[in-house]
Amino acid sequence: TGELSARQSLDREVQATYQLLVIAQDGGAPPRSVTGTVHVTVLDENDNSPMFLHPIVGREISLQVMEGKTSGLFIASLLAKDPDEGENGTVIYSLT
Repeated sequence: TGELSARQSLDREVQATYQLLVIAQDGGAPPRSVTGTVHVTVLDENDNSPMFLHPIVGREISLQVMEGKTSGLFIASLLAKDPDEGENGTVIYSLT
């Protein structure tokens, strides 16, 4: 039996998987050993906020619309991205 631990925090956005070579050795004379591979998948955590990508990341978006225009008028196309995975990376838009 053995224990595997990380010396530092793992971040899925930096590296999502690891492949480790593990060696088990007994205390006999002569010592006997076996090697094996351990595959580690880092699960996602909701640790990132979504960001608007247009026009410039992190900048305020300002739009102007002429008074009296009909409803349904196309005003702008906005794109946001969240580097998290799955549900954690889903972006929902709303206007208030």
